[in-house]
Amino acid sequence: MTLGQLIRTHRKRKILTQSELGDKASISYVQISNYEKDKVRPTLDTMKKISKFLEIDEDQYLGFYTNRESDTVDYSELRSTLLRIGQAKLKRSDAKLINLMCLSILEKPEYSTPQVTVESGQ
Repeated sequence: MTLGQLIRTHRKRKILTQSELGDKASISYVQISNYEKDKVRPTLDTMKKISKFLEIDEDQYLGFYTNRESDTVDYSELRSTLLRIGQAKLKRSDAKLINLMCLSILEKPEYSTPQVTVESGQ
C-alpha cells in the first residue's frame, strides 16, 4: 500500500470527501487528491494533520518517510544532516522520526551511529 492509498482508504472509512478532509486539515482538496494519487507526498507536518482527522496511527505512515524501497535517498547526505543536528535538542515528537532515520542509516554497514539528544520534558 502506498501513502496515497493509506490516506484514501482512511478517508473513505470516515465517509469524508476530499474537500471535507481538506477543510478539516486546512489543505485544499486538490492537494488531498494529489496525495491520494501519489503525485505529491505530504510533508510530515501535513501528514500529522491529516492523520489526526483520519485517526491514522503514526506507525502506519512514518515508514513512508524513511523507506529506502519507496525513495531514492542519499544516505551520505542524510547521515551528514543527522550528525549536524546530533547535538541539537529535539522535541520528543521528533525523536521517533530521527530514530527511524538512524536505523535506516545503520542498515548501511559503512556508517556509524549518529548521536541524537532529545530534550527532556517535551
